[in-house]
Amino acid sequence: PVAELPPTIRDTDPNLKYQPAYKLRHKDNNSFLQIGAKMVGFSFMPTYTGWNDFKSFVSGYLQTIKSTGVVGRVLRIGFRVINFMDVDIFKENRIKLNISLEGNDIPYKETSLKTVFSEGNYHSNLSIINHAQLNSTTPVRNGSVIDVDTYSVSCENFFEDITNFLDGLHSAEKHVFFRLLTDEFLDTLQPVYE
Repeated sequence: PVAELPPTIRDTDPNLKYQPAYKLRHKDNNSFLQIGAKMVGFSFMPTYTGWNDFKSFVSGYLQTIKSTGVVGRVLRIGFRVINFMDVDIFKENRIKLNISLEGNDIPYKETSLKTVFSEGNYHSNLSIINHAQLNSTTPVRNGSVIDVDTYSVSCENFFEDITNFLDGLHSAEKHVFFRLLTDEFLDTLQPVYE
């Protein structure tokens, strides 16, 4: 729908200015390219195949974009990971985060939390929800979401050092995510590190 709006409306509305107008799906895998007048975005859905695959995919497209000369400067770069888990993240010592009222833990029945972490040039918008539903599966799955959207607005010379910028985003996102979870819960997820 954004593509159908006149450019003057898209450019003046801050909610639309950086929205994609087109979404293209790669024919061979589960990756997507999103394009707008002032943005480009990449995603792997529903399965993230790992950082090395994602970085290679994104770097290749960014090198192509650089070679066109269409992009004058980069104002913001971001890396977002939405983690769905089939458990209540606030129960059974799964997360290191506590929310209390007058010194007492709350019941966490339907809890949503949003906050921002900043470290150096990186900022991470963190959202945690323990009453989420994954509707893309049959049957619908209930659980929790940990959504970490990490970004930087310090993007000088981005095209000269794409790999380091991407690796910096990835490291900052992982730092926020892994700090949240207890070691015992991490072990149950059986992570595979590259």
